[in-house]
Amino acid sequence: MRVGKAVRALITEIKGLILTFLFYLFRIFPLQNKIVATTFRGRKYGDNPQFILEELRKIHPEWDYVWECNPKYSFSVPEGIRKINRYSTLRTIYEYSTAKVWINTHRLGCHMRKRKGQLFIETWHGGLGIKKIEGDVPKFKTDKYFMKQVKNTSDCADVYISNSDHLTELYRRAFCYHGPVWKCGYPKNDILFTDKTQMKNKIHEYYGLSHNTKILLYAPTFRDSLFENNIDLTVYNIDYKRLKETITDKFGGSWVVLVRMHPFLSKRKELSDINET
Repeated sequence: MRVGKAVRALITEIKGLILTFLFYLFRIFPLQNKIVATTFRGRKYGDNPQFILEELRKIHPEWDYVWECNPKYSFSVPEGIRKINRYSTLRTIYEYSTAKVWINTHRLGCHMRKRKGQLFIETWHGGLGIKKIEGDVPKFKTDKYFMKQVKNTSDCADVYISNSDHLTELYRRAFCYHGPVWKCGYPKNDILFTDKTQMKNKIHEYYGLSHNTKILLYAPTFRDSLFENNIDLTVYNIDYKRLKETITDKFGGSWVVLVRMHPFLSKRKELSDINET
């Protein structure tokens, strides 16, 4: 078993070296007015990069906008944004190697190399920074490959965006990041402070709710057990009917409880019977 693990580690190392070489090789191509963005490693179109991209398109509609996608997840992107398959290795490396701007919500791969003239914006995805992440997690900190990704992300980043001094400090500590941080809020949350009525109406219409219905959102983050064979899903074992009755009695009005799954759980069949209540 130890031999098998060593072989897999060696294969991963060799593959990484080849991919790194390709990043350097593709520098023969000139930089383009192009932005490559992704979120949750291509699982969806959304989060901070979505809103940054949409604002940039208003300013520079002539630029080329690319969204890196995981083909296992089906979603659409607005017209004018190109989708690329993250597993089409040569195409993906070419797009990254020739784009002037990268925007991401997670760690970069160990093999990714930014060249002179490129800008990498790390937005991350957890706005409040309440849970432990990256280098603050003991078992992550002892994982050499994981921490190599963390280091490469911090080395490549030109700027992190933050919504608070607390999150900024988290970047410094958990990512060992010492570069610029823009405390500018979180783009994906800005819409909540611009036109609340419009957003409220959009949410109610999406879920087919009357406009006077009140919403309670339950959105727990992942647990360490998600990375183990026996995943503990008890965090979702809530008496939703009783919860709705309780908040109705306490606050009045008509209520609905919505459950927001963590992206790691989006494919879990055990949770397929949990819907809005």
